[in-house]
Amino acid sequence: MLLVLFYQNCGNFEANILQPADSSLDSGTSANDQLPIGTNNPVDNQNSGNTFNSKLILNCDVPSNIAKTELSRMTRKEIALSLIDILGVRTFDDMNMLPTDSYNDKGFANESSIQLLFERDASKYFDFFEKAIDTAIQEKSSKVFTCDINSTSCLQKIIDDISYLAHRGASTVANKIKENLSQYSTASDKLKYSLMSVFLAPDFLFHQSTLENVTNKNLTQMQLADRLASLLWFSNPDKVLLDAAKNNELSTDQQLFAQIDRMIADSKFERFIYNFIDQWLSVEQGKVVLSSNPKANGDVIKGLEDETKALLRHVIDENLPINQLITADYTFLNTLTANYYGQSSVSSQDLQKVSIDSSRRGVFSHASVIAGMSGLGETNPTHRGYWFLKRAFCLPPDPIPGNLMAAVDSVKLDSTLPMKERLAVLSETKLCGDCHVQMDPIGIAFESFDAFGQYRTHNGVHPVDTSGRNIAGVEFNDFPQLVSQLQQSDLYNFESCFSHHMISLARAKISDKNLLCETNKLVTQKNMTFKEIIKNIVSSEYFKK
Repeated sequence: MLLVLFYQNCGNFEANILQPADSSLDSGTSANDQLPIGTNNPVDNQNSGNTFNSKLILNCDVPSNIAKTELSRMTRKEIALSLIDILGVRTFDDMNMLPTDSYNDKGFANESSIQLLFERDASKYFDFFEKAIDTAIQEKSSKVFTCDINSTSCLQKIIDDISYLAHRGASTVANKIKENLSQYSTASDKLKYSLMSVFLAPDFLFHQSTLENVTNKNLTQMQLADRLASLLWFSNPDKVLLDAAKNNELSTDQQLFAQIDRMIADSKFERFIYNFIDQWLSVEQGKVVLSSNPKANGDVIKGLEDETKALLRHVIDENLPINQLITADYTFLNTLTANYYGQSSVSSQDLQKVSIDSSRRGVFSHASVIAGMSGLGETNPTHRGYWFLKRAFCLPPDPIPGNLMAAVDSVKLDSTLPMKERLAVLSETKLCGDCHVQMDPIGIAFESFDAFGQYRTHNGVHPVDTSGRNIAGVEFNDFPQLVSQLQQSDLYNFESCFSHHMISLARAKISDKNLLCETNKLVTQKNMTFKEIIKNIVSSEYFKK
């Protein structure tokens, strides 16, 4: 039986799965920068002696500019976490009351270019903050009730203190709020509606680090504090960080590094672990896919999610090279997740560090991640290969020009063939070859894992064959060997891509893939740790603009 390529084919894959003009978790280049269509595959031809030209994928001769940021509003999670820190109330169960975050596959959830606000959203913010503030008042939160609210001076102090935190040290409305206290008769109403005004103000809802940055100027120290806190805590700066900015104590790299060390040591840094993993590796989507697996109940799915987050936490806590995220020959399992993987070496409900067999290495072999890259139904090597290149190395193929879509749609595959043979026609086709020769071998290397991340030897009736040849023409046998080859190459650099993702997250702005030419310079030595990478980023112009 023949089938029209819906997501195996390069053009439709871009159009329907990842959308054209993808991003930092994407390509971000124009049609003029794309790989030449109709040329031979840029793989070494060992018989002819042709040499692979890496500039077809990343050309660092082209100047790369720091993209100007755009006004970025807080995401639902950022608002909820900030209210815990400022008001002492938990609002996670009410986050759906807020305007939705504009999710697509263009980047992180805070990506400014995809955020939308509508007139009706004002009432959503009002209802959410009213409920949160009512809770804080009813519970007499110690973060709010720092003095006797029946005193006008006390109310003014509360407004000043909370505005300072909520507005990131630069409130434009606190004095006006204090002037309007007389409009309300009871102390409780004065407190409630004053706090409502604080949190409904643009000073809270929008990041200070983007307000003044539309012309690509250097950030003020208050704006640096905002960017640091939103990156490492997914929240507002605390008083210590704001006071440092206020006193001009974020002006040197060493002062910034001291704050980074303090913030990573704080319990709030756990938020980075959870939120970064969820967005970078599509773990939330993976949980949806895993829920359709009869072998994975809620406890198993939670354990698989915790496995991935535990590895990132371990690498950071132990100050290990960040590339262990992609090469680690160990993981963290409990009894349920060990059984899911077919291991019997764990007899504890708590996560235990265990060695893994040679078929798996790093987070990209975790079930929570493989499920997030796979989707439901038959595994899709093209999609998996593109997804992996984008997340691990920031170098997926560029979108195919729209004027070639009709020709691409006409390419058909024989679904009765083994997957590797089925896809071979695409790499051999002039129209599709330049893209598929990059993606498909990587996707094929993942074929030993089903859509739920469990190991398999057959895909349907066909034995699984994970061997292939990478973009530079070097042969590999399986996924771990391929990853090792890519990581050792001059073109693919996991640490640089990790830095690229961090910069995009910090600036709430899609970064062009050619920024990799610059983030490569931030990788100043082999086997860099998370702290070393973060400090190089924060001291760079890419963070400070």
